Amino acid sequence: MARSATRVEHPRPPARDDAASASSSALPSSRDIEAEFGLYAGDECDVEIDDEGDVRCACEGCARWKAYVSGTLGPPHPTWPQYEVFTREHVRALAEYLSKRARAYADEDEDEDRPRRRALEVLEVGAGDGRLSRALNDECAAIARASPSRGVSVTVRPTDDGSLGLARGDRVVRDGAPEPPERVDAAAALERYRPTIVLACWQPMGVDWTAAMRACDAVREYVLVGETDDGVCGRPWETWGYRGGGGGGGGGGGGDGDDSDDDDDARRVSYEIEAAFSGDFETDVAAFRLAMRRDPHVAAVVNGSRTEKEDSDDADSDDEPPPHEKDGFARVDLKDVSARQICRTDERWRARRQSRTVSFRRVGKEDGRNDE
Repeated sequence: MARSATRVEHPRPPARDDAASASSSALPSSRDIEAEFGLYAGDECDVEIDDEGDVRCACEGCARWKAYVSGTLGPPHPTWPQYEVFTREHVRALAEYLSKRARAYADEDEDEDRPRRRALEVLEVGAGDGRLSRALNDECAAIARASPSRGVSVTVRPTDDGSLGLARGDRVVRDGAPEPPERVDAAAALERYRPTIVLACWQPMGVDWTAAMRACDAVREYVLVGETDDGVCGRPWETWGYRGGGGGGGGGGGGDGDDSDDDDDARRVSYEIEAAFSGDFETDVAAFRLAMRRDPHVAAVVNGSRTEKEDSDDADSDDEPPPHEKDGFARVDLKDVSARQICRTDERWRARRQSRTVSFRRVGKEDGRNDE
């Protein structure tokens, strides 16, 4: 569960539909958003559950929140769709984390008699219009100015293939605003820049970039922001190492026989569901969640997700390790960085936050789970 963070009071400036609005100082406070939209409270919600198990609320507050994240609420609110709602608290925490990791890698290089680096460039793939990279660059620069003697400067390079139409490459660049992200897909960007750290925020549903990240021998760590495990970002098994119940994802536990046919069937159903995606985010999320609820076997959708997360020890008892472990990476859930995240699939009536920040590190001196 997300943990409460120290409250930081800031006035919320008007949001502007230009590149300058990505500055960290222009981002809203998570507490202001929570208060304005009544998130995670549900006091005025009238929740209904339909025959398919879909939970909805048609109250005015929920409609206003949906309009906010879809970019239709109107000025002074953002006029673009938001998947992760970038807030000062989350961007600041993520920038501090990246700066800390940059110093750790510089120390590691020095310990191994390699030249100590003074700068580290993080590669963001799937960066959309580059809003997160620009805000992180502001924060990382401020961190470097505050502690110059600790010294590893961090910059974030945004890249996006433009396939979702989020990069706004046709917009006029004016008033010193930065150019849109470089138009390149994730695999080509990894090959071109060979980064130490990779960042991906809201990897598209049913798409996995992490295998390519792990295959790049320069990558020591990748950081994923979005819904995790059986959520709508990436693929539960391939991206997050999250198994479905009933032996999905190649592990045992679903019965006494050979589960390979069942696994193949689940993968086939997975691709059929993804092929039916409409391209409309809300419609596709609803279809994905419905498929997960309808059938425990089909709940192995997208290569082995489960319908209910199991945090007990036996969740790790299946024979086959997840892909990231087989490739020599360890998952680290960044609870402090995640503590005040907000995203478009959060609901006023739901207490639990949907989005998280998770690191996957190439195994070495620092590995393990739930440890920042």
